[in-house]
Parts: sequence; C-alpha cells; structure tokens
Amino acid sequence: TAGRQHVKWGTGRFWNPTDYLHPQTRDPLAVFDDRIGVNLVKFHIPWEKKGWNFYPVALLETNPQSDTLEEIGGAFRAEMLFGSTEVGLDALGLRHDWGRFGADVSLPLGPFDVHGEIGWTPASEVPLWRVGPTGSYDPYFSQECQYQAVGGFSWDWKYSDSDTLTLGLEAFTQSGGHEDPAYYDDLQANLAYPNQYRPFYLGKNYISAFLFVPNPGGWDHTNFIFSSLVNLSDESALSRLDINQRVLTHLQVEMFVSGHYGTLGGEFRRGVDVPDTVLGVPPASFTVPGLHIPVPLVEAGMALRINI
Repeated sequence: TAGRQHVKWGTGRFWNPTDYLHPQTRDPLAVFDDRIGVNLVKFHIPWEKKGWNFYPVALLETNPQSDTLEEIGGAFRAEMLFGSTEVGLDALGLRHDWGRFGADVSLPLGPFDVHGEIGWTPASEVPLWRVGPTGSYDPYFSQECQYQAVGGFSWDWKYSDSDTLTLGLEAFTQSGGHEDPAYYDDLQANLAYPNQYRPFYLGKNYISAFLFVPNPGGWDHTNFIFSSLVNLSDESALSRLDINQRVLTHLQVEMFVSGHYGTLGGEFRRGVDVPDTVLGVPPASFTVPGLHIPVPLVEAGMALRINI
C-alpha cells in the first residue's frame, strides 16, 4: 500500500515508545487518535503457517524538507506469535541518524492482559539538559544508549450478566527524562532546539491508571473512561473523566472534565508568565506583549464526532 497511512506500532496505552512512524506523539488522554498519518510505502509479507507477519516500510516524509530520494527512511517490523504470546520487533533508519530499535510483547497471564514495550537508540538524537558552569541549563548530546520503556496490565471484570468493566495500570520510564521541573522553561523557550517540550514525556518516571465502563446497566449508548496520570519525578498529577454518548447511529457527543493537582510548577500544574519585551531604541522602540497563562486547576470540554 502506498500513500498517507496511519500505522501505529507498539502495545502501550498512554505511552508508546516504538510509535516511530509518526512525527508527533499521540495525546495519551485523547479518546480518538486524530493524527492523519504519514506518506509511506508499506509491504505486508505474511507467514501463514507460523501466524507471523513482516512489514518493510519506506518512509517518504522524514522531516519537513523531505523532497529528495536521499531523505527517504526505511523501517521494518516483525510480528511473531508464540502460543498466546505476541512479540513485535522494530527498526528504523533515517539519514544522519543513529537508528532506532524497539520490541514489544503482549500476553494473557491468568485473568490479566499484560503488555510491555521498549524503544532505544545507540546515542541521543535530541539534546539532553544539565546545569552548565554558569548555573544555566545547557543542552548536550549523550553518546550512551537512550531508552524509553513502558509496561502494564489490564483486567476485565464481568459484574453482571451483560456488563463488564476494564481496570488497567501502566508505568513508564525513560533515560532522557527530567527530575527537576526547573528545566521545563528552558525546553519551552529554547529556539536553537525547538519542539523539545513534549508533554507527557518530560519527566523520568510516570505511573497511570484507567477505568473503562462501557454501556453500564440500561445506559446502552454511554461509555465512561476515568484516567489518572502522575509524573513521579516532579510529583504533579492529572485526572480526567470522559463521557461518550451516542445520540444517533453515526453521531457521538464527547464530554470531559479534568483536574490538576500535586506540586506547583510540575508538568501538570504549570503556568506561563512571560513579561512584555521592549525592542529597539526610543523613539523607534516597540513593545512585544508578554503571555500569561494561569496555573490550570480544572478543565472541561465537549465535542461532536461524526462517523462517515
């Protein structure tokens, strides 16, 4: 298949270290993944006797300037089944890149569905940060292996003849995460290395939980999803309740309310306060307005989604 395609690798629910084919990470709390995919050529080679599948991929857009054959990237995924255990192995190669590799696993273990995923690269491809000689936070590139790993489980409970709910836990860690929230402002404001401020991937260690209750009792067209994410590194947290109500065959009303708590200044309790900046010399000077966003406490929203 050739063209713009939405291809997701890995088994993680909130964090997805091996989702290499998308240039942007998925919003962990989004009920619907609205990323439009990337331009690529994908080959599917099944081994039916084993139940295995192999996927060579040619990436046609590896960066905003992908307009020559030299910029085409290559990727490969193998999905293998061993009894009731499914294992995935991934590799990605781009020009001027150390290469990225990954592995994931999913299996039933008693009443639980267990999953795990790890992605790594031989050296850092994005800048890491540390305190410099002057006390400021300076970027640097590590020549050591960098990794991201996630693991978790889910449990289905049939609490009535026709109703079930799903409870899940997931933990995430990464070698390039930050334990000091003082780095966050530098990540957000640094112009030399843009796009390094990545929500849900700032800290070193996270933990999360979710509860999914589809169509409880007589509510045959309503789903409830409760999620909580905690940044263990800066001790800030976010909890959210999503309610999805189907009102017509192809029309859904989606509502949510979320709360922020924990350490002030942490990832999930950050405000933005940029003062006005005066440029130039009078009388030719002018003022660039600053930006003030208060620390979030509660958020709510609603959307309509039509399935066409």
